[in-house]
Amino acid sequence: MKNDDSWLESIDGLKGICAFLIAFVWHYQHFVPLNTVPFYPLFRISSDFGLFYVEYFFLLSGFGMMYGYGRRVTGREISFYAFMGRRIRKIYPLFLLTTGIVAVLQTLILWKTGSTFVYPNHDLYHLVLNLLLLQNGILETGWSMNSPSWTISVLMPLYVLFYAVNYFSRNQRRIYCFFGGCALLGCVVILSRENLPVLNPLMGRGLSCFSIGVLLYGIYERRDRFESRKVGYMLMLLPLSAYVLLRCGKGKYAGDLQMLTILGIAPAVVYGLLVVPAVKLFFSWKPFVWLGKISMAVYLFHFPIQCLFKATQLYLYDHIDYTSLIIWMSYVILTLILSALYERLASERLERWLLRQIRENG
Repeated sequence: MKNDDSWLESIDGLKGICAFLIAFVWHYQHFVPLNTVPFYPLFRISSDFGLFYVEYFFLLSGFGMMYGYGRRVTGREISFYAFMGRRIRKIYPLFLLTTGIVAVLQTLILWKTGSTFVYPNHDLYHLVLNLLLLQNGILETGWSMNSPSWTISVLMPLYVLFYAVNYFSRNQRRIYCFFGGCALLGCVVILSRENLPVLNPLMGRGLSCFSIGVLLYGIYERRDRFESRKVGYMLMLLPLSAYVLLRCGKGKYAGDLQMLTILGIAPAVVYGLLVVPAVKLFFSWKPFVWLGKISMAVYLFHFPIQCLFKATQLYLYDHIDYTSLIIWMSYVILTLILSALYERLASERLERWLLRQIRENG
């Protein structure tokens, strides 16, 4: 089928919405219970179940890897060094910057109060784990430093797995069968509730959703073999039904919402924005797309900004009313400005610096 990349902006829009809801709604509970904040009536579903938006990032990552690199890796057109170098170069400078900010601010908070803000593990060992991108999933399951970055430590081994499978299989059917098994394995790990190195819910979430993203790309590539738009419309009934049930307080009829999100809601939403014009139009709204362009910065900067608010409260003010709409909007605006400035002024410069360091010392 002829390539149609008109959905790329919609993907960015979905990333932007998810980043906004995680950073500014779900994680606002770091300050106060979410049902006490002014935005709660508007974002009640996102406030109560916002942790499941991370699943979309993993799924979109798997889909994006197949779209951008699947055939190139299978055809051995890109080396493992170049592939992983691009992943690290894109993520690591921002990760390093935000981790450093959190380390400094958490130290100030620790000196003042005797404990850290939200995430407890603040020591040299966990700093080393973070710098090696091993802070969660592989060796450690506790929260430390700029803890939302746990998704990066889960994604890195998934990128390695993706490259290895595509490089050695060189057969589309085998690749999709392998990731189909990985999707099931990830779900089993989640449901087992084990909290061990490697075998833990964080790795399970990443493995299952990333793998489903790979499979979803395979389905999308073959959309000319069935009535893809009709299927898209039918699939959209699932997230709409779940939303109505949750909004009406009938969440028990949705069952295990995490598994429903992984196996049904998230794939349905992503497939819908690929083939259903109305869904694609909604997610390609320019403000959503703009948020998507800076979504990684928003995701990694929002906790450092929270630490800044907390340190400011401890050292300069006795009280900040986090239930105030003005305080919430100040937090949102400051995070968005800093994220946009980073992407505009620093992102490419830091990536080039890191690439230069790798070449000079590699």
